Amino acid sequence: MKEIKSYQEIVTYLQKDAILSKIIAQSKEEVTPSLALDVYFSLLHSIVSQQLSIKVADIIWGRFIDLFIDRYPKAEKLLQIEHTQLRAVGLSNSKANYVKNVAKFSLQNSMDLEFLQSKTDNEIIDYLTQIKG
Repeated sequence: MKEIKSYQEIVTYLQKDAILSKIIAQSKEEVTPSLALDVYFSLLHSIVSQQLSIKVADIIWGRFIDLFIDRYPKAEKLLQIEHTQLRAVGLSNSKANYVKNVAKFSLQNSMDLEFLQSKTDNEIIDYLTQIKG
Protein backbone atom coordinates (compact mmCIF):
# COMPACT_ATOMS: atom_id res chain seq x y z
CA MET A 1 0.00 0.00 0.00
CA LYS A 2 1.11 3.52 -0.59
CA GLU A 3 2.22 5.49 2.41
CA ILE A 4 -0.40 7.90 3.76
CA LYS A 5 0.68 11.46 3.10
CA SER A 6 0.64 14.26 5.61
CA TYR A 7 -2.31 16.61 5.89
CA GLN A 8 -0.36 19.41 4.23
CA GLU A 9 0.64 17.21 1.28
CA ILE A 10 -2.99 16.26 0.75
CA VAL A 11 -4.17 19.88 0.94
CA THR A 12 -1.44 21.01 -1.46
CA TYR A 13 -2.49 18.33 -3.93
CA LEU A 14 -6.20 19.14 -3.62
CA GLN A 15 -5.58 22.86 -4.06
CA LYS A 16 -4.58 22.16 -7.66
CA ASP A 17 -8.30 21.78 -8.39
CA ALA A 18 -9.98 25.18 -8.85
CA ILE A 19 -13.20 24.27 -7.01
CA LEU A 20 -11.52 22.42 -4.13
CA SER A 21 -9.00 25.24 -3.80
CA LYS A 22 -11.85 27.71 -3.12
CA ILE A 23 -13.45 25.36 -0.59
CA ILE A 24 -10.15 24.79 1.21
CA ALA A 25 -9.49 28.54 1.30
CA GLN A 26 -12.90 29.12 2.92
CA SER A 27 -12.34 26.41 5.50
CA LYS A 28 -11.57 27.76 8.95
CA GLU A 29 -10.63 24.44 10.54
CA GLU A 30 -7.89 22.02 9.74
CA VAL A 31 -9.26 18.56 9.27
CA THR A 32 -6.77 15.84 9.94
CA PRO A 33 -7.46 12.71 7.95
CA SER A 34 -7.13 9.50 9.84
CA LEU A 35 -6.81 5.95 8.68
CA ALA A 36 -9.27 3.92 10.68
CA LEU A 37 -10.43 1.51 8.04
CA ASP A 38 -12.47 -1.56 8.84
CA VAL A 39 -11.70 -3.67 5.76
CA TYR A 40 -14.43 -6.22 6.54
CA PHE A 41 -17.11 -3.53 6.95
CA SER A 42 -15.88 -1.68 3.85
CA LEU A 43 -16.08 -4.81 1.69
CA LEU A 44 -19.63 -5.49 2.87
CA HIS A 45 -20.60 -1.89 2.18
CA SER A 46 -19.01 -2.05 -1.26
CA ILE A 47 -20.94 -5.19 -2.20
CA VAL A 48 -24.28 -3.93 -0.90
CA SER A 49 -23.79 -0.49 -2.47
CA GLN A 50 -23.20 -1.70 -6.02
CA GLN A 51 -26.45 -0.33 -7.42
CA LEU A 52 -27.51 1.80 -10.34
CA SER A 53 -28.75 4.45 -7.95
CA ILE A 54 -26.90 5.88 -4.96
CA LYS A 55 -30.24 6.51 -3.28
CA VAL A 56 -31.28 2.87 -3.66
CA ALA A 57 -27.86 1.71 -2.44
CA ASP A 58 -28.20 3.86 0.69
CA ILE A 59 -31.68 2.49 1.40
CA ILE A 60 -30.58 -1.13 0.99
CA TRP A 61 -27.45 -0.55 3.09
CA GLY A 62 -29.59 1.00 5.84
CA ARG A 63 -31.98 -1.96 5.80
CA PHE A 64 -29.03 -4.37 5.83
CA ILE A 65 -27.30 -2.87 8.86
CA ASP A 66 -30.65 -2.52 10.63
CA LEU A 67 -30.70 -6.33 10.76
CA PHE A 68 -28.04 -6.10 13.47
CA ILE A 69 -28.66 -4.84 17.00
CA ASP A 70 -25.64 -2.54 17.01
CA ARG A 71 -25.90 -1.84 13.25
CA TYR A 72 -22.61 -3.67 12.76
CA PRO A 73 -22.80 -6.92 10.75
CA LYS A 74 -20.55 -9.14 12.87
CA ALA A 75 -19.52 -12.14 10.82
CA GLU A 76 -21.01 -14.71 13.19
CA LYS A 77 -24.37 -12.92 13.24
CA LEU A 78 -24.38 -12.34 9.48
CA LEU A 79 -23.86 -16.05 8.84
CA GLN A 80 -26.86 -16.84 11.07
CA ILE A 81 -29.23 -14.64 9.05
CA GLU A 82 -31.48 -16.54 6.66
CA HIS A 83 -30.92 -15.99 2.95
CA THR A 84 -34.57 -14.96 2.58
CA GLN A 85 -34.11 -12.24 5.19
CA LEU A 86 -31.15 -10.79 3.25
CA ARG A 87 -33.26 -10.90 0.09
CA ALA A 88 -36.10 -9.15 1.92
CA VAL A 89 -33.92 -6.09 2.66
CA GLY A 90 -33.12 -5.75 -1.04
CA LEU A 91 -30.03 -7.85 -1.67
CA SER A 92 -29.97 -9.93 -4.82
CA ASN A 93 -29.35 -13.66 -4.57
CA SER A 94 -25.73 -13.13 -5.55
CA LYS A 95 -25.12 -10.27 -3.12
CA ALA A 96 -26.65 -12.24 -0.26
CA ASN A 97 -24.15 -15.00 -1.02
CA TYR A 98 -21.26 -12.55 -1.44
CA VAL A 99 -21.74 -10.84 1.93
CA LYS A 100 -21.81 -14.26 3.58
CA ASN A 101 -18.61 -15.16 1.70
CA VAL A 102 -16.93 -12.07 3.16
CA ALA A 103 -18.14 -13.04 6.64
CA LYS A 104 -16.80 -16.60 6.27
CA PHE A 105 -13.47 -15.34 4.97
CA SER A 106 -13.12 -12.87 7.84
CA LEU A 107 -13.61 -15.63 10.39
CA GLN A 108 -10.88 -17.77 8.84
CA ASN A 109 -8.43 -15.09 7.67
CA SER A 110 -7.10 -11.79 8.92
CA MET A 111 -8.69 -8.67 7.50
CA ASP A 112 -6.88 -6.43 9.94
CA LEU A 113 -5.61 -3.22 8.35
CA GLU A 114 -2.23 -3.57 10.03
CA PHE A 115 -1.85 -7.06 8.54
CA LEU A 116 -2.84 -5.85 5.07
CA GLN A 117 -0.53 -2.85 5.22
CA SER A 118 2.40 -5.24 5.57
CA LYS A 119 1.66 -6.53 2.08
CA THR A 120 2.22 -5.09 -1.39
CA ASP A 121 -0.74 -3.94 -3.46
CA ASN A 122 -0.55 -7.12 -5.56
CA GLU A 123 -0.40 -9.32 -2.47
CA ILE A 124 -3.50 -7.58 -1.07
CA ILE A 125 -5.33 -8.06 -4.36
CA ASP A 126 -4.37 -11.76 -4.45
CA TYR A 127 -5.38 -12.17 -0.81
CA LEU A 128 -8.78 -10.47 -0.99
CA THR A 129 -9.79 -11.80 -4.41
CA GLN A 130 -9.96 -15.24 -2.83
CA ILE A 131 -13.37 -14.08 -1.61
CA LYS A 132 -16.03 -14.94 -4.18
CA GLY A 133 -17.96 -11.82 -4.97
